[in-house]
Amino acid sequence: MLAYEGAASRVVAALKHRQARRLLPSLGRAMALRLPPRIEAVTWAPTSPDRRRRRGGDQSEALARAVAAAYGVPCRRLLVRAVGDTAQMGRSRADRLGSPPQFHAVGRAVRSVALVDDVVTTGATLASATRCLLAAGCREVHPVVVAARVPSGGDLGPRTAARGRS
Repeated sequence: MLAYEGAASRVVAALKHRQARRLLPSLGRAMALRLPPRIEAVTWAPTSPDRRRRRGGDQSEALARAVAAAYGVPCRRLLVRAVGDTAQMGRSRADRLGSPPQFHAVGRAVRSVALVDDVVTTGATLASATRCLLAAGCREVHPVVVAARVPSGGDLGPRTAARGRS
């Protein structure tokens, strides 16, 4: 994972705003190296439908597909963003933690899944997505696969239903 500053922030911004897809295979391979050996599928924390339309796609989905291809497992849509959900970008840390994005599970849960997002600031998005996936029947969620992390971000270790962590 890269610190979200300097070149890393420019790479992620290029993915988000300029559809710089040529970067995906390299990022996907680097991110796949961080996965434990028993992952069955890769999924992503989806952006809002409005941001998806404005940006011409979901950069977290594109990253997840690149990670899945590099790791050799399917990429599956397991989450959708709740309607009316507020974007995290530009919000204070307290606002992000107090009102994280809400997700709904879709599709059939898998035992062990890697959860991809592009940037981690507080960890609120990944924590919310992880809770949703565990509640839907996933036994292990590995929300450690991200392209960049804001240096002051929170703990993002693996979460498992067996340990009851979220």
